[in-house]
Amino acid sequence: MAMLKKFSPGLFVLIIFSLFLPFIAVSCGGAKVISLTGVQLATGTSVQKPDMFGNASKKSQKIDGEPLVIVIFIAGIAGLLLSFLKGKKTAIFPAVIGVIGVVLMFLLKSKMDHEAMIAGKGMIQINYEAGYWLALLLFFAAALLNGFIFFQKDNVDIST
Repeated sequence: MAMLKKFSPGLFVLIIFSLFLPFIAVSCGGAKVISLTGVQLATGTSVQKPDMFGNASKKSQKIDGEPLVIVIFIAGIAGLLLSFLKGKKTAIFPAVIGVIGVVLMFLLKSKMDHEAMIAGKGMIQINYEAGYWLALLLFFAAALLNGFIFFQKDNVDIST
């Protein structure tokens, strides 16, 4: 059991790492306009607006930070720190963080899809890239692993 618990911090480190990978790509009319990492989504960024021919123009557009991505980042850090707690019963904390992370990831996807639909009137599509799917998968794995550790029965010797 102690061996399994050692995997938990690694999962949360990979979750934090996945925020530095491409997270979403925005397309308009099937043409990819921009790709953003999770960190860029969290902190906000400026992007060059393409002109009507798809070339980068001199005008830039500010993209505000997304609070849900900040909360996802905080959840990853909290899960990492809670993974170092000793004892089998403390595995419930990173398990709960894993479940919260999965819910936050789905909320983010729902929110981004909804905002793209409203702002682009159906012309803008959001494609979720490797960083998003990796973070979602790792939050799910962290929830399962730590839940398994928490609910695992102790090996009790009843031979005496």
